[in-house]
Amino acid sequence: MKALLDHVESAHNIAIEKETKKFDTYEAFKIWKEDVEKQTTALYVKNTGSKFNNMKKTTYFYCHRNGFYNARGNKKRTIKMAGSNKINGNCPSKMKVCEDNENQVYVEFTKTHLGHGKNLERMQITREEKDEFARKLEKKILIDTILDEIRDSFIDKLERIHLVTRKDLLNLKAEYSISSEGIMDTNDVDQNIYDEDLYPGLKAENFLLVIMNNCQREMLNFYGNDTICLDFTHGMNAYGFDFATILVLDDKREGFPAAFILSNRQDSKALPLAFVAIKEHVSISPKRTQMTDDTKSFSNAWRTVFGVPEKRLLCTWYGDRSWRRNISKLIKKPENQVEAYKVVRCLLIETDDEAFSIMLKEALKIFSANDELREFGNYFEHVYCKRTEAWAYCYRKWFGINTNMHIESMHRTIKYVYLQGKKVKRLDRALFYLMKFVRDRVFDRLICLEKGKISSKIAQLRKRHKVGQELTSLCIRKNEEEWSVATTKSNEIYIVKKNPEMVHSV
Repeated sequence: MKALLDHVESAHNIAIEKETKKFDTYEAFKIWKEDVEKQTTALYVKNTGSKFNNMKKTTYFYCHRNGFYNARGNKKRTIKMAGSNKINGNCPSKMKVCEDNENQVYVEFTKTHLGHGKNLERMQITREEKDEFARKLEKKILIDTILDEIRDSFIDKLERIHLVTRKDLLNLKAEYSISSEGIMDTNDVDQNIYDEDLYPGLKAENFLLVIMNNCQREMLNFYGNDTICLDFTHGMNAYGFDFATILVLDDKREGFPAAFILSNRQDSKALPLAFVAIKEHVSISPKRTQMTDDTKSFSNAWRTVFGVPEKRLLCTWYGDRSWRRNISKLIKKPENQVEAYKVVRCLLIETDDEAFSIMLKEALKIFSANDELREFGNYFEHVYCKRTEAWAYCYRKWFGINTNMHIESMHRTIKYVYLQGKKVKRLDRALFYLMKFVRDRVFDRLICLEKGKISSKIAQLRKRHKVGQELTSLCIRKNEEEWSVATTKSNEIYIVKKNPEMVHSV
C-alpha cells in the first residue's frame, strides 16, 4: 500500500491527506468513525482480524470500495443491478486503529479516496438505525407510518436512511425474527382431519372450513330467527377459496357476521355439510327473510338444512353489479349506457308499489323502442321482471332490511381497513384479519350497549323531524285528513294524507 501511495503522489501529482486522532474510549472512536462515513459517503470495514503486539491491539479499516470482485458459489444468482461495491482496484483511504491497555485509541487516518465517487446507494443502514426500525416494527407500528417518518425527516441533505424502502423493512423483520400478524408456523397443523366416512361427499383435495366463535354463536342464536343475509365471494385468496358470510341484523338493524365459511367447493354436497355443522351449535329457525346473491346453490343448501323462508330477497349489491356488467356488455354508446342504468336504478329505489308498476312498463317501452337498448331490455325483462319482489325496494319496506347493503359495507371494511386494500395470499393471515374484524364488531356492540349509540338512520330521522318542525308556516291544513305542504327549495306543493290502513294496524 505504501508503494501505491508513493506512486500516486509522484506519478499523478495527487496529494494524499493524512491525519492522526486520539480518543479516550473505543466508543468515542466509533462515533467519530460513523460521522466520517456519513460525511465521505464511504464505509470503513475490516478485511482481517485485529493483531496484538506490545500490549496493543491494531485493527485496519479499509474503504469498502477497495479491492477486487470475487464471485462465490456456482453463480446461479444474477448479480444485483448496481453491481459489486468493489472497484476492481485499490483505494488508498484507510484507518489504522491502535488500542492500548488503558483503552485509549490512536488513529492514523488516510483521508484521500481514489477510483470511485460518492455513491449514496452503496452505503448501508447503520446498526443503530436498524435497531430503531426493529423496535418500531415490534411495537406493530405500520410500515407505511415508518416510511412517512423517514420521508418527513428529510430537510436539505439526502442521507442513506432516506433511501429506505418497504422491502428493506420487510428484510429487517426477517433478520430480527419479527413475525407478521396472523402468520402461523408450519407445525401448527399436525394432523389430517379429513375423514371419508364422516364426509362422504368430499374428496381428499377438498377444503371446507367453518368459523364461528362464541360471540358469533350468541348473536346467531339471538337474531338468527329474523333476517339472514348469505353471501359468497369468489377467489378470496391465491388458493382460489370461496369466502361465504352468514350475516344477521341486530336490534340497531346493523349487520353482524355470525359465521364464515371457506371452501373450494360451493355445490349441493359441500355447503349442506357446513350448514349442518353450524346448526349443531345453535338453536334457530330462520323462517322470515333471506337475502342472497343470484346463485342458487347457496340458497338451496340453506333451505335443505334450515327450511324455506317466508321471503327471499336479492342482495342489492349483486343486482346493481349485474346490471352494470350487462349494460357495458350489451350497450356500446356511453350515453345510452348512462340512460339505461338511470332507468333501472330509478326502478330499484322506488318505494311506492303502484308507481313502480307504472315505471316498469314505461321502462320496458323505452328499451324496446331503442335499437341500442333493446338487447339489454330483453335481458332485463327475462331475468329480473319476473321476480321484482326480490329486488325492488317497494316490496321490502316491511321486512326490516336496510338498503345500505350491509354485506357490501362489511366487505369494504375488511378489504380497506383490515387488509389495507391488498389481496391476501396466505390463508392464515386471512383468518387472522377476519377474527380481528369480528372482535372489533363485538366491542363496537359492547360500547353501544354501555354508552348508547345513535345510528345514522336515527340521526337522519331526527334531522328531518327538526326541519319539519320549522315548516309549520309552509303547512296548510285543508281538513282532518289532508294537508298541503310547500317545499323550501322550490315552488312545488305536496299533498299529505292520512293512511287509514296504517292507522288501524297501529
